[in-house]
Amino acid sequence: MVKKIAPVAPGDVVQVNITNLNQNGEGIGRVEGFALFVTGALPGEEVQVEVTEVKKGFGRGMVRSLLKAAPERQEVGCDCYEACGGCQLLHLTYQEQLNWKRQLVEDALARIGGIKTAVKPVIGMNTPLYYRNKVQLHIGNREEQGRLNLGYYQAKSRELIPVSGCFLWPESFPPVVDKLRQLLTATPLVNIIKHIVLREGDHNQVMVILVTDSRKDTRQLQEASAMLMGQPLAKGVVVAGVFHNVNPKAGSMVLGQEFIHLAGAKELKVKLGELEFFISPGAFFQVNTEQTKALYEQAADYAGLSGRETVLDVYCGTGTIGLYLAKKANKVLGIEVMADAIVDARKNARHNGIENAQFFAGQVERLLPEMVKEGFHAHVVVLDPPRAGCDRRVLESICQMQPDRIVYVSCDPATLARDLKVLTEEGYQVAEVQPVDMFPQTGHVETVALITRVEK
Repeated sequence: MVKKIAPVAPGDVVQVNITNLNQNGEGIGRVEGFALFVTGALPGEEVQVEVTEVKKGFGRGMVRSLLKAAPERQEVGCDCYEACGGCQLLHLTYQEQLNWKRQLVEDALARIGGIKTAVKPVIGMNTPLYYRNKVQLHIGNREEQGRLNLGYYQAKSRELIPVSGCFLWPESFPPVVDKLRQLLTATPLVNIIKHIVLREGDHNQVMVILVTDSRKDTRQLQEASAMLMGQPLAKGVVVAGVFHNVNPKAGSMVLGQEFIHLAGAKELKVKLGELEFFISPGAFFQVNTEQTKALYEQAADYAGLSGRETVLDVYCGTGTIGLYLAKKANKVLGIEVMADAIVDARKNARHNGIENAQFFAGQVERLLPEMVKEGFHAHVVVLDPPRAGCDRRVLESICQMQPDRIVYVSCDPATLARDLKVLTEEGYQVAEVQPVDMFPQTGHVETVALITRVEK
């Protein structure tokens, strides 16, 4: 068998017609039938592309010249856009982003799950900018002027892109970044801090997490934390608390397991509807607070609670969805592998005066089958798994329990489709699918699906 040779090589510049977008927001074109994924290109465009990578079956490239622009293309207005890669769709009008994300979910359900159902229009934002309540920044070498390089890594590299602001940051972050840059430029701390994580709570309260290799660095960081906790910054922004995180490992994971409190508050507070949640430095919380409320309202609508039901919240994290549903349920039970998250969930329940919710730490794929074997039954199951989706044992245990409704909250259309296929094979049907745009300007989409038991 003769091995087929790709018609392009890295460094080639070729003219390509773009026909579609892939799940990463890259334009899809072909050269002699060979697929090219092109960063920054849109369907309907003709572009000159510099090939940057060639693999078996496909290649990647970047736009060098735009020969014919799509009507949906818009001005970006961000100096870092091409180098950064944090946003993939800032050059596409927002309505078209929403249209594409709806189609992305519908195509994944049909192609992977064999589920042909109409997906509802995506719930978007009125202002799809300045929404991130968490950001991870990296520290590099000093610039020639002596200022500190503080910014993002370029996509698929460790090349640092200095940033002072971003269209996705809330107004509270730029003053804190300016203060950090001034502080670290004037001290030797630049030599030990690898990353900085910012988290935002209500009322412009910001938590700063300084990441180094060793807990031996804590003493040096305490002086810096006292300086950060000084007077309010621009626009009434306040550094509410500072932590030291220890992460000796290299790689893509920014935060390690150990958090050491340095100064100020140990938690942030975020209000969603009538509830107030404590957010500790390592706790998971959706990065878009405004859209989180829309997401949870959709989950509550699909749960269809009357006050008599037992709700099982699987992969419950800090209990946010379960607690949001508790006021309309008879009882809520949450399970999650992260013990620290369960501590936060229980604290959130007490703080909000919720007495009908219980949370348990344990490996979901082990704990849930044991619960079912012992006769536990829930009328409604909420699933909010990580990007990898649900373990098959979890899905099979849920089907054995035979709840009336399953509400599946997903951050990945492909694993959602895979898991829904399992559920439909076990006697359930997909009743409705509602995407929510938690991540405007990027290729990501959150989806809420209602799955109901087929009556025999």
